Amino acid sequence: MTKSKIWLSILFTPLLLLAACNKEPTTIKESESAKVTTKQQPNCKADIVELSPSLREEYARRVANYTNQKVNSNDIQIQKVISISHWSAANIATQISDPAWFVFEQKNGEMQVKDVWAGIAEESDHQMLIDRITKLGAPEDFAYCFADAVIHIDTNDEYKIAFSFLQDAVKNNDKLVVANMVSYPFKTKLNNAKAIQNAEAFVQDYDKILTPQIKDVILKQKYDEAFTNQDGLMFGDGEVWLSSICNDEACENSEVFITAIQQVEK
Repeated sequence: MTKSKIWLSILFTPLLLLAACNKEPTTIKESESAKVTTKQQPNCKADIVELSPSLREEYARRVANYTNQKVNSNDIQIQKVISISHWSAANIATQISDPAWFVFEQKNGEMQVKDVWAGIAEESDHQMLIDRITKLGAPEDFAYCFADAVIHIDTNDEYKIAFSFLQDAVKNNDKLVVANMVSYPFKTKLNNAKAIQNAEAFVQDYDKILTPQIKDVILKQKYDEAFTNQDGLMFGDGEVWLSSICNDEACENSEVFITAIQQVEK
């Protein structure tokens, strides 16, 4: 979630290097490809997938297996998916990584990870991304929509991702995930809970802090209806707050944490 983290650096360093090396000089073949793509300009919005619970679980399972990390599929957030023919791409984040685009091909009845784009992209990278994906064997309309999605992904979304992580973790009673989202030292007066210094201590007091009433507030809150101001994003009437915390003096890098859990008099 934080821009300062390196996205699974050991696993994806070769892929990031490949992305950097893929910016080759324009050739006649590439120019022809660009010309065809410009003429087609597929309606990429029509190819955005609305995920069913089973499909979400399938993507999450494939990513967890591919990364070979101890990541529960419940802790994987899927922000956006596009799909054309037997190809799809999903923008996915985990509790240990920033969002990245995973490219899948449906082959022999199973989804296979074909590529991972863990970087950011600008308009000038559009053709490079198209070429990258078509070289995998994907159809050009899919490659075009993939490039469009990578370039125009909504990056507002430290808050959106943190919001979804918190709701899913509370729903699944994943105490450690919630604890790892808290800014420490953490103070709360709920059920006489003391100042908490770390995630391990938070887990021990989890049931005192996240009461049934607090959980209900978190689960019922809709992202698009949440109140926001300079302090962050609010659940309910202020029972829970998410706030962006700077990681450096210039605040060029930040991360969203839980900064308040409290009972609110109504």
